Amino acid sequence: MNEHVKSKENIRSHHQNEYNSVLAILTNAQKDLQASQQEAAALETSLKAKQQEIKTHQEKISNYLSKMQTLQEEKKLTQIEDVNFFSVYQSIKNLQVTIKETCTDKYSEYESVQKAFKMVYERLAEYGNSLTDEQLNLLGDQQKALELELKNYTPAITFDF
Repeated sequence: MNEHVKSKENIRSHHQNEYNSVLAILTNAQKDLQASQQEAAALETSLKAKQQEIKTHQEKISNYLSKMQTLQEEKKLTQIEDVNFFSVYQSIKNLQVTIKETCTDKYSEYESVQKAFKMVYERLAEYGNSLTDEQLNLLGDQQKALELELKNYTPAITFDF
């Protein structure tokens, strides 16, 4: 019977060793599983942080692009305003030149007419005795009307170019 008990004891010891070995494997597997779960949780937290960081960078990029677009639109508007200002400035300068030329032409006409009247008066003085009073009065009225009209053409404005 000793043998039988020994055999049973060996079997039980062998089963106990197998049980302990399987229990150790399961315990290690459970520890590995817990470590993997903790690592997965840490990776998930890290992933969420990276996603938030990416979202923040995307918002910054979006804001930057929006600001760039606004600046480009403002630059276009400024360029348009510059072109419009230059165009208006050129129009004003051209108009000033035209006005100056017109005034100069009218003043030249005035001087020519004034010289013509002077010549007419000189001749009238020579031939004045042969004109009737009515003709002299008519010429005097015409002279006053023309002088008044010519005074309107005299340039009263000086231009600095």
